[in-house]
Amino acid sequence: MIEIKKCKRSELDGALPLIWEVFQQYEVCEHPEVFYEAIHDENYLDTLSAYGAYLGKEFVGIIATRNQGRHIALFFVKSEYQGKGIGRMLMEKVWEENTYPILTVHSSIYAQKIYEKLGFKITGNLQNESGIHFIPMEYRVDIIDYLIHQADKKAYTMCKNISALSSETNEFYSYKEDFLRLLKHQKSYVRTRGFALLCAQSKWDTEGFINKHLEEMLSILNDEKPTVVRQSIKSLYEVVLYKPELFARIKVVLKQINVEKYKDSMSPLIKKDIQEFLKGE
Repeated sequence: MIEIKKCKRSELDGALPLIWEVFQQYEVCEHPEVFYEAIHDENYLDTLSAYGAYLGKEFVGIIATRNQGRHIALFFVKSEYQGKGIGRMLMEKVWEENTYPILTVHSSIYAQKIYEKLGFKITGNLQNESGIHFIPMEYRVDIIDYLIHQADKKAYTMCKNISALSSETNEFYSYKEDFLRLLKHQKSYVRTRGFALLCAQSKWDTEGFINKHLEEMLSILNDEKPTVVRQSIKSLYEVVLYKPELFARIKVVLKQINVEKYKDSMSPLIKKDIQEFLKGE
């Protein structure tokens, strides 16, 4: 019976013969020594997080990621065990742990079809780096479906990661209308996520989408849930950072919030959040 287990750093060394064996069998490479040196580089191996597929004590497959689980660095299954679902088992384990919406890989020509069966799509032409040929591919989570249906810690972390990534890339700006629609969702955590992620797109909103829909967005500040109001006020800092011209409009709505309608324990907290925000005037 195949068992998928997290590999300790010391156990990763035991998978190197398997990796090298399968690489030689299936990879198109002008300079195989480059790959050999890479997988025997201690500094490189230290950056990896890996899972192994074991049959008893035998290593029959391995998958390793880097960049906080955002990129597949190694993915190999012994030739005699291929076609038995072991690769899918390894990939599913990575997705269980991954808290980023996009997973990338530099696929070999041989592995392209395998990755496509696992849901990956090609994102560029065949490339050659140090004599190693690869095809850039990626797998994307259905972000909106995930934000709506998942209430666990992983979903919360993924939302935070999308927000953080939005300070670096406009990758998620195309979801702005979807994020806006989430503000009407019946579940409070979905409304909060939608608002936070929409605010996080302020940096890239050169077309004025947020300006146009600001009143609709700010309606969340009258949410029945005080926690939603508090978290939404925090998200507004992102808006005024990149769109300071909207501060006056936000200020008006904040001053109109009826904090007295919330429980005594929450009312002073919301009042303090408002006062802190308005200090930035």
